[in-house]
Amino acid sequence: MQINDNGVIFVFQSFSTFMKVTAVDEMTGIEVHISCPKNLTQAEMKKNALQKLVYVLKRNTQDV
Repeated sequence: MQINDNGVIFVFQSFSTFMKVTAVDEMTGIEVHISCPKNLTQAEMKKNALQKLVYVLKRNTQDV
């Protein structure tokens, strides 16, 4: 588990040929999951999970 400076917690789970990455926003508790190949770097995995989290957070604020 990793926490970055922006209040996002990243959890990495390794499976046979892929990684499951979970990104959780500390302020809202909203979490997203992505699956990606193991050959990506950890930075690429975090970037992809963060992009999805930002998308979901923006979508949720527009629904209100």
